[in-house]
Amino acid sequence: MKRFTEAVCLIAMVLVLAGLSAGQSEVTPPLVVQTGDVFVAIGGLESEGQVQWYRNGALLTTLDTGQANTFAAGMAFDAAGNLYVTVFNAANVIRFDRNGNRLGSFGSGYSVDGISNDPESILFDSGGNAYVGQADGTHQVRKFDSSGNFLAAFSPKTEDRGTDWIDLAADQKTLYYASEGTHVKRFDLSTNTQLSDLNSIPLLGAFAYALRILNDGSVLVADTDRVVHLNSSGAVMQTYLASDIEPETAPALFALSLDPDGTSFWTGDLNAGTVWKIDIASGAILTTIGTGITTGQNLGGVLVFGEPTQTKQTVSIHLGFGATSSATAAFLTNNDLTNPASHAMSVTTNVTNPNGIDVLITANYVPTEISSGTTGKNINDGICEGGQRPTNDADLDCRLAAGGFVYQTLPNGDQVVPHCSPYHNNMCVWYRVTTTSLAADQVSTGYDYIGPVYEKMGWNTNLLLATPSPNPEYAPGWNNQNARLYDRHGDDPLNFFKFDVTDYYSVTCDLASGCAFPELLPGDQSGGGHTTRFNDFVWADAPNPPTGKADEVETVVPLPGTSPFPYVSTAPMLVAFELERVGTEITDPSALTKPHSVNVATLDATGVPIPVQFPLRFPQTFTFNPFLKVYYIFLSPAPYKLSDGTPNTVYTLQIGSDLFAQPVTKKFKLCTVSQILNRKCP
Repeated sequence: MKRFTEAVCLIAMVLVLAGLSAGQSEVTPPLVVQTGDVFVAIGGLESEGQVQWYRNGALLTTLDTGQANTFAAGMAFDAAGNLYVTVFNAANVIRFDRNGNRLGSFGSGYSVDGISNDPESILFDSGGNAYVGQADGTHQVRKFDSSGNFLAAFSPKTEDRGTDWIDLAADQKTLYYASEGTHVKRFDLSTNTQLSDLNSIPLLGAFAYALRILNDGSVLVADTDRVVHLNSSGAVMQTYLASDIEPETAPALFALSLDPDGTSFWTGDLNAGTVWKIDIASGAILTTIGTGITTGQNLGGVLVFGEPTQTKQTVSIHLGFGATSSATAAFLTNNDLTNPASHAMSVTTNVTNPNGIDVLITANYVPTEISSGTTGKNINDGICEGGQRPTNDADLDCRLAAGGFVYQTLPNGDQVVPHCSPYHNNMCVWYRVTTTSLAADQVSTGYDYIGPVYEKMGWNTNLLLATPSPNPEYAPGWNNQNARLYDRHGDDPLNFFKFDVTDYYSVTCDLASGCAFPELLPGDQSGGGHTTRFNDFVWADAPNPPTGKADEVETVVPLPGTSPFPYVSTAPMLVAFELERVGTEITDPSALTKPHSVNVATLDATGVPIPVQFPLRFPQTFTFNPFLKVYYIFLSPAPYKLSDGTPNTVYTLQIGSDLFAQPVTKKFKLCTVSQILNRKCP
């Protein structure tokens, strides 16, 4: 009986496993938006507003807004990859997640007395706030926070219709819009002031529709029988005639979106629904998509996921299986690696999913006092003003302050914090990194990836320091030699930022030519670090310290005059030094305090950096000993080879700081006690 029972159980287990295996083989991975996917909004009075989703020219699926007899029109993605669709005559905005699931309505107030204002376009600023342009009714642009709560309404001057199609400039305050007239109009959102039109000479098309601002400040406009490329002063640079795009049908060019490659754009025919990808430089048609719309339907908008905007760029990368899987996301301006505004992020991590994981990296661009010419709230100038608290992502100064990174609180309540590095058109960049496909053994879609994760970031320019300084207690500018990586933990919203880097900037960097990360971009000025979560992070610089720097550093261990200095291979390696006050021989016990910092680095015999490690349960920052009057730290001997008497086992120790001009350099070896006692480790 026992054998029979065991046999039955065994057979049952086999059947269950076979069933599970068969079931698993039929599971279809969820559809997830990818960079380059094209979304086309369509609708009509006898159909529902819909969005067609294309990849590589093929239709993947159609998203239904659930609004009958309506026109789907303008679209935008938020930083998390959710899609927002304006439903023109339904007075509604519908939101979909990254898998295409309809989540419901977003925002409110799109009608007056039951009559739709016809919301037609939508965009997001760098702080995650949404702006909706309305063609009719009040003609207002409505502003909402990331949850859809109403924040403000703006009433720019209109031309032949309303605030139909809108885009936001790099300063995050200048709204460009078309009102179905012959001008690209502008409005200052920060001062609620009408500005001059971009173009003084009217456009030649009947109606100006969708428009996009490029990274060089020029503007592309869908202008009925043509697309017009205006320079930053409003002069016509190039014209793409509809009759050249499609000679037989003379399409009405209505929609417009930029391609992630930075060298092409997409436009679409209002009536026939055909969509084209066009090379900006040559005007050549690169791709054609026929949407197959029927009589009574119209094309309402085109959007490409990963479209470069003045507020963000999105790049998707794939990390394959492996303990040190690595990939680089390049954020290019005008598709040019050497452009000063181009930058890149390299990610390395342990991927245990055999199929690898897809990762979405969004670079969000935020104004600084250099890019905007102003200081204050929502300008990343190194100050969280007047006890302000972060209500969205716009003011990184206050996000840093909320995380405890405050160098000084000024008498008026302003808090001095690390200054976000302004390396993209003088704007601050913060990154959001999420997975884009389901990796069940690691992470659910859209959530943090549990590390460890190592990042390297490079940018092409070492910009001038800010002058004059917005911080009255500090000298002008900030200290570019102490760039730091801050990580905001997505699962810890009350402690917005966590400081997870131990080695900061490599002290071997040459500020003139950059650091040793050539795999990112030519001429990089770069840094690296380790974070415990895979989510939001920003590169920031310490403000320039007040006067009173130390002018001399004297090492105690390694001993002066002993080179190379011997360390015992089995013991923690002591590094100790004395800091003296300016112009004296007096030790300064308070020199190494915020915002000052000291870095320690080690190099092999060829000058290649070796990341330092710390012994278990030992401090990872320099500590002052009041009895010996020295600053000290212990390093682990683990990364270094035992000396064999050859030059390649001689290492270099460097101590760098903003407190002294040049790093202190010492040579050392790792030896056994026997080697030291027998003088075989000089």
